[in-house]
Amino acid sequence: MTDLLNGETGRHGHTMANSPFGRGDGDIILLTSDLVRFSVHKIILSLSSPVFSDMLTLGENSGHPDDLISESGIPMVPVTETSDSLDIFLRLIYPTCRPPVVGFGEIPSIMEVGRKYQATGVIKFATKALQAHIDEDPLTVFGVACRMNLEVIARAAAEHVVRLPAHTFSTFYYVPEMDQISAGSFFRLLWHIRRPNAATTKEYWKNFSFVTRNPSDGTTSAFNLGASHRWKCGEALISSWCTEANPFERHPPDLTVRCSDGVDAPAHCLVLSLASPVLSDLIAASSHELPAVIHVTEPSRLVYYLLLACYGHTYPWVHASPSISDVDKFSCFFQAMHVFTQYGLRSALQQSRVLFQSLLKANPLRSYFVAYALGWKAEARVAATLAVSDPKIDISTAYVAEMESVSAKAYLNLLKYDRDVAASRNTIFNTYNNARQLPDHLYPDTARNLIKGFYTYPSLKFREDEKVCIAVAQREIEKETGNLGLTLNLIKESRNMEAALQTALSQCVLELD
Repeated sequence: MTDLLNGETGRHGHTMANSPFGRGDGDIILLTSDLVRFSVHKIILSLSSPVFSDMLTLGENSGHPDDLISESGIPMVPVTETSDSLDIFLRLIYPTCRPPVVGFGEIPSIMEVGRKYQATGVIKFATKALQAHIDEDPLTVFGVACRMNLEVIARAAAEHVVRLPAHTFSTFYYVPEMDQISAGSFFRLLWHIRRPNAATTKEYWKNFSFVTRNPSDGTTSAFNLGASHRWKCGEALISSWCTEANPFERHPPDLTVRCSDGVDAPAHCLVLSLASPVLSDLIAASSHELPAVIHVTEPSRLVYYLLLACYGHTYPWVHASPSISDVDKFSCFFQAMHVFTQYGLRSALQQSRVLFQSLLKANPLRSYFVAYALGWKAEARVAATLAVSDPKIDISTAYVAEMESVSAKAYLNLLKYDRDVAASRNTIFNTYNNARQLPDHLYPDTARNLIKGFYTYPSLKFREDEKVCIAVAQREIEKETGNLGLTLNLIKESRNMEAALQTALSQCVLELD
């Protein structure tokens, strides 16, 4: 039986690729994810890609019953790429093919395929193609470069953005390609744009990068600096837990959890299997070993959190020592959530979500990004509201480490929300500052300046100390005017203003997509 011809569809739904990869004279067939066959030559694949070289060497004459064979007996290798991506890749490595003309949108996929198969020529081609678009669309190039960890190109694109007028770009300098980069990279782009003069110095670029953060870049705000307390190393934490909680007093451990840093943690197969479906599968796969040993990709410090959750113990950030800062507690919490999510500890995640409320108010900006990353929309909205209302936090300049773990879209949404809240707040302020809201006869002219000054410090939320505020206002106003009625009128108007402000702010919606 002969193989398929160009463009022909076979009984398995396979279609043959176009020339020159549909001639049928190849010694291997690559089958794409959309079921297109590419007839290619092993020697060209092996010379162009060490990954293909190893793959083809290992796969030769395997004789496995699941091996795919074409109608004429040629081996077929399934690949995850689409036919469009693989066609471009092959045309770049085949000496008889002219380099294809690729669109801007195809460059990321070309780069990904080139990196996957370690094809140096393909990577160089994609890099040059990306650089060629900097003048045309520097923001999109920046987004693609950060996604591909191309720091040099990201820097070149950012420098080009600085040289162009601000009105050239979209609001907040954001483009869709930035959805797939970190909020940290996007933050550093905006930071760089606001400091064009600093970027001319060698010292600036020595300490500044876009793709990954340099701790010396100067972007960390004072309220967010490093922790005052260091948690114990993972091995010490696990050892103290075994001693203090003593879970093995009655039943000796029958399982060893081998951490990525070489630390062994004792445990019970039954406990871990019931707590986590992922751990259950790992234990089942290692059941031939006695005693059972499972290998995990986390260091012992994170495995400590995992064991606490599996055995139902109190988490370390709940009753921590007063010497441990809120920053430490927050870092501990965030790391634990990733572990709980990865291992499917639903009960631990639900309990942690309740405990999260105690951390949320202490650092709303960090809480927002954590909640966003975990998909906790209600908590993200509360945290965002607290963050934009906190006079100590400037959303446009405050950096937190959690930005590195979420999409740039999370930061864009927060910037938009902060802008909308500020605009609504200023509208109400101006309304009450520029015009009287109560009948004129209720305002003695002698107190006009005092009234205007009184509006300068409106409450941003319902006051818990309203009685104290009223008493102070009454004392000050009566001292200046001797008019008790004026005090009551101002208090009434202040309450009206506060209600109007709350209504306006409630109409500002935080996007969470």
